[in-house]
Amino acid sequence: MTCFRCAVYPLMLTAMVVVVATGNRCRLARDTGLCRAFMPRFYYNWNEQECQAFIYGGCGGNANRFQTLEECQRACRAPFRKSDCKLPKETGPCRALMPSYYYDLSTETCEPFIYGGCGGNANRFDTFAECKQRCAGICQEPKEVGLCRAAIPRWFYNRNTERCEQFIYGGCGGNRNNFQSLLECRDQCVLN
Repeated sequence: MTCFRCAVYPLMLTAMVVVVATGNRCRLARDTGLCRAFMPRFYYNWNEQECQAFIYGGCGGNANRFQTLEECQRACRAPFRKSDCKLPKETGPCRALMPSYYYDLSTETCEPFIYGGCGGNANRFDTFAECKQRCAGICQEPKEVGLCRAAIPRWFYNRNTERCEQFIYGGCGGNRNNFQSLLECRDQCVLN
C-alpha cells in the first residue's frame, strides 16, 4: 500500500516555500485543506484587503494561513499610504472588541476607538505610537527656520497646501520637516 500523504506533503511543502519566497503568500485564495479537522485560522482576503477567519481542515492547504489575526495582519497588511490618514474612523461590521487608534483629521490627533475585527479601513492602528508616527509625523510639523543665521535652501511639507515648498534653513535647530531635496520631501510626505 502506498502512502498518499507521504507523496503529497513534500509537494505541498515545496509549493508553500516557493509561494513564501516569491512574496505572494497573501494573494493566495483561502484553502481549507484536504482533511476535516476543525481548526479556526485566519487568511488574507486579497480582494477585500483584510484578514478573515476560516476553518482549516488540518492538513494541506496553502501558505495563506495564520494562527492569529495579529499574525495575519503583520504579514499581509496592505502598504500604508499617507492618504489613509484622511479616511474616517470605521469600526467595521464585526463585533470583536479590539482597542485601536485612528487619526482624526479635524483635530490632527490620534484617538482611541474600538475596532470590530473585520472590515473598516486603513486608518486603524494597533498603538498610539504607530498612529502618531504614520499620520502626525514629520510632515505635520510646521516649517521651522532654526536658530542659526546661515542661508541653506531646503524643502518642507506644507500641510495646508499639501505640497512640498522651498524655504531658507538657518543651519541649526529646527525640526524634522526639513529635506535636502524636493524629491526627498515628496517621497516622505506627498500623498499617494
